[in-house]
Amino acid sequence: FPVTIRQGEKVKLRIYQAFFGIPLDQLLSNIKKYHEKYLEATNGNVMLFDSATISRWDVEKIISKINPGIVIYDQLPKIKGFAADRDDLRLGTIFQWARELAKGSHAAIGVQQADGTAEGVRYLTMEHVANAKTAIQAEADWILGIGKDHSMVIVF
Repeated sequence: FPVTIRQGEKVKLRIYQAFFGIPLDQLLSNIKKYHEKYLEATNGNVMLFDSATISRWDVEKIISKINPGIVIYDQLPKIKGFAADRDDLRLGTIFQWARELAKGSHAAIGVQQADGTAEGVRYLTMEHVANAKTAIQAEADWILGIGKDHSMVIVF
């Protein structure tokens, strides 16, 4: 029977792969060993909360409970509990909330997609942030745009 792996478990596997610099088949050959080595090396201080429906209140409870030094939001715009007349205003509110939540307690990194104009662009700028022209950018202390132009594609 095929084994169903939740999305969060897939992310954990990718984290372990990157941490140890090993291919997936090697990791899967003894996942328990690598899991234990990872926990030992990180002192259990790296936590992953996997929820496709996480709300701002869930995030606030987690942060209050564990008092992290850094929070990385994968797809910050998908956090529930924000409403506005327009999507760009809703996104601006989410990023402003994350910035305010972080003040004085932790660093925050929000991952956001690039828009269609970033296709084939190696060096992304603030103009490439999806669904926002100023609101998201205004809340960032810095923005790192990672892209890839088509000349970089390697075909085997």
